[in-house]
Amino acid sequence: MREDLDRWDAKYAGRPLSESIDPDPLLREHRHLLASGGLCIDLAGGTGDNGLFLEQLGYRSIIVDGSEAGLRLCRHKAAANGLDPMLVAADLDRFSLPAAAFDAVLVFHYLNRGLVAAIRRSLKPGGALFFKTFNRRKALDHPGFPDKYMLKDGELTEWFADLHCTASNDGDARSTTYHWIGYR
Repeated sequence: MREDLDRWDAKYAGRPLSESIDPDPLLREHRHLLASGGLCIDLAGGTGDNGLFLEQLGYRSIIVDGSEAGLRLCRHKAAANGLDPMLVAADLDRFSLPAAAFDAVLVFHYLNRGLVAAIRRSLKPGGALFFKTFNRRKALDHPGFPDKYMLKDGELTEWFADLHCTASNDGDARSTTYHWIGYR
């Protein structure tokens, strides 16, 4: 949606250039679950911290985001660290994922229910999925946060029931984000 893309461009446009790669703590904590190497896609990757982290672990990363400003920050960070991910500017509401193409799929702080089936299909056999985004408790601290961007209890577990779940807090009443890590 164009207004979402404009909002993210405005958010990233005000950020200074950075050379440090700061992946989500979930990836750091569970890095042992990632095989070394393969092809990774980071959906709604923003400034690229998660996809770049996998590049450092030996993956070839594709970082997809609708914000040109976010991808410019990612490009700078990648160059400063000697990394060369493929950066793709795309509206994920109109994005297609190839079947059985990725050894790792990353989805952090982004929710597009229309992509769920494609995300599942895009994993290669043995591929890993890291999915973490906001749940309904986010609205307690941020009234007005759009409901369509918040998970319901059990939603991740239901969506990825065909994958082997390695770690999840889907349904934990204390958290404002749910995560789910699984393998095909």
